[in-house]
Amino acid sequence: MQTTPTARKFFFSRFQNRYQYFLTAPVDGIEKVTAVAIVVLADTYNVIRFRKLLESLLNEYLNSKSCNGVLRPFLMSHAASITNKPTAAQQSEAKLALIAPVHLLIEQLGLDSIAIWSAVLTRHQVVFYHPDPEVLSDFVRAAGCFGGWHRQSWTLLRPVCTDSAAELADLKSIPGGFIAGFVQNTTNVQNIADVFIDLTRNTVVISDKAKVGISLSKYHKSVADSFVQALETVKAHNASADADNQQDPAQVILKQVMLKTKELLDQVAACKGEDGTVTRESIRSKEIPQSIENFVLAVAQAEEFGRK
Repeated sequence: MQTTPTARKFFFSRFQNRYQYFLTAPVDGIEKVTAVAIVVLADTYNVIRFRKLLESLLNEYLNSKSCNGVLRPFLMSHAASITNKPTAAQQSEAKLALIAPVHLLIEQLGLDSIAIWSAVLTRHQVVFYHPDPEVLSDFVRAAGCFGGWHRQSWTLLRPVCTDSAAELADLKSIPGGFIAGFVQNTTNVQNIADVFIDLTRNTVVISDKAKVGISLSKYHKSVADSFVQALETVKAHNASADADNQQDPAQVILKQVMLKTKELLDQVAACKGEDGTVTRESIRSKEIPQSIENFVLAVAQAEEFGRK
């Protein structure tokens, strides 16, 4: 670790074909140890499960003050995952683990968050910058749901990256775009982004190349307005509701995102021609507004029923 953590931090990423789950924490009372980092490599995308596992391993280490104390619970957990079929509760937890804090995108970026929805839908390269890996993990997870929930394609997430040659090469190898987070804000990082989000400044920049497919229109503003309104509604509800009747803003916003995404995909599908593909001509035959013609075509191509 480059710096000693002052509080527990959980974050994750992916490199090539493995997910990496990290938990770092300060340590007090163990000779010559000021901080600890525990890392688990896995083939599975399940943030909730691996956070619980890492917390358990960390507590074992702090109690035993020995690395040997970590090994036994890890091996027990690993053995159980191999020999036991997932219970109904575990299967439900795995589904819930996919729900990310989508509302954070709306809270922090407001109407500008629509650029992320558009970029994910059209399989562009979305890059977040923030020096805190825990923040990046939350926002990259959220972006994966924001326009991509219907695909359930989580291997394109790279929440915590550096601009090393190996990691940049890994990103470039991902087919159909990616969503990445960087702890560095360098020229190399900005150059690979179709949409670049600086979370320290709350700015969203769309590259000139990407503007062809995701230039923002009145339609995009109307969709963004619906997301903002949904968040304001759930906040107003929670402000007046008791603890037993609170609504989860992540789930509320995700439902609204799913609704708007389905409406768009239905509209795009309706543009299919006799051969089952979507072309510029078939889009125009449906009297789609010219301002979103390129966007509709880009979505069709991303959904693999548009003719390139």
